[in-house]
Amino acid sequence: MEERNITVIQITSPARNRKYFALAMNSSILMRLTKAVVKKLCCSLRRNAKDERVLFHYNGHGVPKPTSQGEIWVFNRAYTQYIPLSMYDLQTWMGAPSLYVYDCSNAGVIIEKFKHFAEQHEREFEANTKPEESGVSTLPPVSYRNCLQLGACAAGQSLPMNPELPADLFTACLTTPITMAMKWFVLRNRTRVTPVDVADLIDKIPGQVSDRRTMLGELNWIFTAITDTIAWNSLSPELFQQLFRADLLTASLCRNFLLADRIMRSYNCTPVSSPALPSLAGHPLWQAWDQTLDLALAQLPAMLSEEAVPYEHSPFFREQLTAFQVWLDLGSPQRPPPDQLPMVLQVLLSTLHRVRALQILCRFLALGAWAVRAVLAVGIFPYMLKLLQASAHELRASMVYIWAKIMAVDPSCQADLVNAKGHKYFLAVLQDPTVDSEHRTLAAYVLAGIVDNYPLGQEAALQGSMLSVCLEQLHAPDGAPALRQWLALCLGRLWRDYDAARWSGVRDLAHEKLYPLLQDPHPEVRAACVFALGTYVRPARERSEHANTIDQQVAVELAARVPLDASPIVRAEILAALQWIVLTFEQHFIAVLLQDDLTKSRGRPPLGRVDPGIEALMTGGVCGGSGAVGGGLRIGGVLAKVPSHSSIPSVTLPTIGFGSVYMKLWETLCGLARDPHPQVSALAADIVGHVRAQLDVVGETEARTAHSSTSLPPSPNTRGMIHVVHPQDQSRTLPHSHSRKGKSGFPNTITEDISMRDSTSSTMRKSSVTYPLRQPIPLSIRYPIPTQTTGDALMTPLGLRMSMDDGDHLIFSGSHVALSPQNCHKKSQTSKRPIVSTQFVQWAEAQFGAGGGEDDWRCDEQSRLYQQRRWRYSRNRELRREARALRQARITRLETQAFNSRCVLPPTVILFHPFDQHIVVASKENFGIWDWGTGAKLCVGTWRRTAGRITALEYVNAHERALLAVASNTGALAIYRPAGSGQEPQLVTAWRALDVRASVDYCPPPGQPIYSIAQLVSEQFMGAPEERNTIGSRSRRDKSPHGSATSINVASIGTNASSGSNSNAGYSPPLPSTLLSWCGMRRTLALAGPAPVVRIWDANTELKSHDIDTGCEAAATSLWRGGSCPVEAGGPEPELVVGFGDGSVCAWDERVPTAPLYRLHDHHTAVLCTRTRPDLYTMVTGCVSGEIRIYDTRKRAVMEVTQAAGPLAAVDVHPLCNLFACGSTNQCISIYDLKGTLLNTVKFHEGFMGARIGPVSCLTFHPLRCALAVGAKDSTVSVYVSATRRGEASALRHPRPADARLTLLSIVIDVKMEQLFKHKPH
Repeated sequence: MEERNITVIQITSPARNRKYFALAMNSSILMRLTKAVVKKLCCSLRRNAKDERVLFHYNGHGVPKPTSQGEIWVFNRAYTQYIPLSMYDLQTWMGAPSLYVYDCSNAGVIIEKFKHFAEQHEREFEANTKPEESGVSTLPPVSYRNCLQLGACAAGQSLPMNPELPADLFTACLTTPITMAMKWFVLRNRTRVTPVDVADLIDKIPGQVSDRRTMLGELNWIFTAITDTIAWNSLSPELFQQLFRADLLTASLCRNFLLADRIMRSYNCTPVSSPALPSLAGHPLWQAWDQTLDLALAQLPAMLSEEAVPYEHSPFFREQLTAFQVWLDLGSPQRPPPDQLPMVLQVLLSTLHRVRALQILCRFLALGAWAVRAVLAVGIFPYMLKLLQASAHELRASMVYIWAKIMAVDPSCQADLVNAKGHKYFLAVLQDPTVDSEHRTLAAYVLAGIVDNYPLGQEAALQGSMLSVCLEQLHAPDGAPALRQWLALCLGRLWRDYDAARWSGVRDLAHEKLYPLLQDPHPEVRAACVFALGTYVRPARERSEHANTIDQQVAVELAARVPLDASPIVRAEILAALQWIVLTFEQHFIAVLLQDDLTKSRGRPPLGRVDPGIEALMTGGVCGGSGAVGGGLRIGGVLAKVPSHSSIPSVTLPTIGFGSVYMKLWETLCGLARDPHPQVSALAADIVGHVRAQLDVVGETEARTAHSSTSLPPSPNTRGMIHVVHPQDQSRTLPHSHSRKGKSGFPNTITEDISMRDSTSSTMRKSSVTYPLRQPIPLSIRYPIPTQTTGDALMTPLGLRMSMDDGDHLIFSGSHVALSPQNCHKKSQTSKRPIVSTQFVQWAEAQFGAGGGEDDWRCDEQSRLYQQRRWRYSRNRELRREARALRQARITRLETQAFNSRCVLPPTVILFHPFDQHIVVASKENFGIWDWGTGAKLCVGTWRRTAGRITALEYVNAHERALLAVASNTGALAIYRPAGSGQEPQLVTAWRALDVRASVDYCPPPGQPIYSIAQLVSEQFMGAPEERNTIGSRSRRDKSPHGSATSINVASIGTNASSGSNSNAGYSPPLPSTLLSWCGMRRTLALAGPAPVVRIWDANTELKSHDIDTGCEAAATSLWRGGSCPVEAGGPEPELVVGFGDGSVCAWDERVPTAPLYRLHDHHTAVLCTRTRPDLYTMVTGCVSGEIRIYDTRKRAVMEVTQAAGPLAAVDVHPLCNLFACGSTNQCISIYDLKGTLLNTVKFHEGFMGARIGPVSCLTFHPLRCALAVGAKDSTVSVYVSATRRGEASALRHPRPADARLTLLSIVIDVKMEQLFKHKPH
């Protein structure tokens, strides 16, 4: 509320003069006025008041009533008679804004005519104002609608004539409300404890209005609180702000008008106003006022007696605070704000109740942004601004919390804070070691808001040593993650477009102090650190060699974090930071791009694959070819030959040596342009596209300015031509942002053609993961990544985080670019437009302002989400209990088909949900989720072809609302949130989690004879050549003691073709698959495949945990980890077992992965399964040739060797039942127990004349049920369960001796017939 210089013109009695002197800073009280004097005075005061409000008080006692035309009465020049004064003339003299008070009879007529005259003034102004030639008027219009009017009674009414009341009752209510309220209270005879003879003592109330410790001051304080509360609860927010928060005098008169309305209505007068106020005489809070007056009057005789009893303060505010606290304890956030909110603000003026009031206010603000807006609407801001001058330590916690909430909702308060030097208060809190980390975080948040795009705030903060304070607190021992995050954001905002602050940071080695935060376990802290470093390297007004060196050091440090960080938000921020390096050193990156294009045009390997010795000779090689008449490209003073007909003028660009900083950064950008996350790749694509666009712009410019060109016959050289043109001399600078192309000039995303060209420019495959998981298994994703923006940025989530909190919440922000210019600091005259922008800071502010209310349901036992989670946990616990009984179950057959469906493409991976009745089926390019109990298709998800083919599936946090992890053969990993009702699964995150070896060129296999129809069918259903399982020479073996008659040797799968037992394969094998395993107990993801390491990602920190060196040249073909099963005896095993394409098996202890526990070399073909049963001390391994080995893990000795019908496509071991299954490409599924005994085989679908199953491509067991899912290359998916057939249940459970012999004989005959069928020549 402002204290304005309000001028008062009062025509009233001397008894009321001093009251307006107390209310107004400039008052003029005139008793006998003529029309000329009124005109002169009004014009003079309006001229002096300028745009401030002028108050005109008319006391019309003893003069005629206003006329029907709205005329009031004044004296003539001789003071002998009254003459009318038109309101039209008075409006002209008073101007606007003004406030009119009419204490006379028939006052409503004046207000009605005032509106009519105001409209007439506006019409005349529009008619008389001549617009200038430009069409704009030079004189601003006068708006009389902003004038306020208060009248004592309505039209046709007369003022009360009661001898017990003052003649100017309306004026008395406006100027002396406390005294008038007491007199009226006594006159009504409603006193309960007040003596009857107290009326004569009312004018002697002790104290001052401004002293709240006295009776009069406290009553005025309570009256202000009550009238403010009545108005706030009854009026619209706009009207409340206009009347009760505009200025002190207007607010005081409006509050007193509410009392006048109550009193005068009791005497049949209806006060009127403009704008019109509703009658609030019957509001319930007036009863609290009457009680306060009753208690005060009861003490008045004793206080005025000779003993002078001290005044006992009213319990009013204490009771109102208690009522507010009851609302907070029992109320609902969906209800309107409590009635006591304005009273709490009045309590802040008292030191007695201030601490309690601030604490209650903090609880109210914690309800959300709507609570903050309600408090701001009431008018808390001036109160809190004054409290910044208080030095009491007990107020600091509440003060920083309230100011943080205000800053989150209304960032424009930064100007008021700087003017009041409020930043010093928060700096003192930030460096106070006695303040806890939470409130220091709030102080850092407020400081970050003060310096956000506000040059005066940045300058004041820098002078206040904010830089050194923030750097000191970065590594405080008790610092919380949120404190580190907002300290980094505060530094970033301080450095943004402010060169003085950046150079101050250079002197303090700020970038080196920020580097440790790049390894912080919290991704939001790492993203904030990258944001700070990004503003640290922004192009400055003046460049120096020292600045260039620091920028390059920071860029290299950020690029080195790309393959190690799993968070998309961090990768997006790294790209936003690296763009400033690209903008600063554009010529160097253009030289790298040109050098890369020249290398490709000569048919040489791209950058990143060039031998260092050859690359060192590249300069000499480029200048080869003498006598080139056409133009050329000069890199480092050496002319590069290009086709003469290309008309490329010679240009000099910086020399780029092999392994230079710019080459490494360019490789990082090109690698991120192929990032599996679509938003991250879009950001990188825009930066790469910007560099290419600069080539086009420069080329077009040079082509237009070239004076002449030599035209020669085209060269017979068949190499690709470089379609770029370059500057002619070294001193020429490249175009700045004003000459860049817009969307039509270059694409915002890399097209498929550009992606293919860039795909060979680097072999760096960066890893980008997502989100940590904290707690036993639930997943929470709560992050932002940038969004595509043009102009105002849209706030969509982009980062995300898997946290182990129960439940899951996704904030996924799409990450495209903002091509619109950003607001720059005034001092940075040469600042360039950013190529891309992210929304991480805005998301962090939104999360901070939200107050974490999203997770309140975890503590609310009545909420629906809480009950759903409780039911889910109870169901999962019961399923795990029932599953433990499978350890003792005796399963004899597994052949009953419970589900069968056909897919669009042949399935490659299949996966059961451990708790829900869901099954996931993936092909090369998509995946779908079915309910295998009802056969309903729940959802279908698409897969980006550029990410490769799907090779692995895994449920993450399956006991909660599970996420689905999908891995591809290129090492890309994506996490989806499955959806129901036919909706497409939502992409949560994606990253390149494994750096796979480059695939070798594929050669088709030589011609081979066909040995069986099964082989022909199997090869018929195979996909592209890179997906076929190559079959080498076949040899017959002696009959295995376990019943398998033949064995087919298959070429080993691995990067080395000679590593297997088959030496005459004659072609390179296809690229192996990427394997994936999730361990909920350790909250880590493990990936293996055609890579020299097994990579472990920590989902808690969203960072790469460590790499386990396999020590094997062959690719990993099977992966098992302890703790991945929902039911395991003895707790999770830390063992990790990997099978390889050369037939070896290796195991490590994940706690000490430096050396393997053991390594086995018993197989001769690729290992398909390595499964350990810790409860049985058993490990089962199986390979492509069909050899199954069962080991005793205590002795590392082989217990059983079984030869299954090969070649095998998949092998799996049930985690609870004593079963393992083998799926063959010969259209056969074999079920064995852990002793190697064949239980049954499945070759045909169920039903009469059931068709033969297709060649098996994948199979898996259900982790908690005795069920087997099988996918075949004929695009069918089936689920087999252990239910027995009709008529066989009694014989299998209780066989008689004769029946037992017959059953055994039948099994032997079936085996013989099966073997005979297999060996029958076709």
